Amino acid sequence: MFILNMHKADSSQVVSVCDSDIIGKRFEEKDIVLDIPESFYGGKEKAIDNVISAISASNSTIIIGNTITTELEKRGIISESHISSVAGQRYAMIFRL
Repeated sequence: MFILNMHKADSSQVVSVCDSDIIGKRFEEKDIVLDIPESFYGGKEKAIDNVISAISASNSTIIIGNTITTELEKRGIISESHISSVAGQRYAMIFRL
């Protein structure tokens, strides 16, 4: 399961999704910090199909976690070249203009 949260701003929708086991954690590598605060990422546990539906309807998506990035990569939603990592945690972003 994954933690999915949807944020509305004017006419835009931003989706944040992360692996459920990293919510509230912070990862650091050299001068880069990857923070997963409950205030932004906290939401409802959802299955991968629900996550994909939310991503499809959003203007932008922030994705953090090794499991969610792997699942989305398998389904062709994101590609390896768009995934970065900090302290072993993979993340990606999707923007639609």
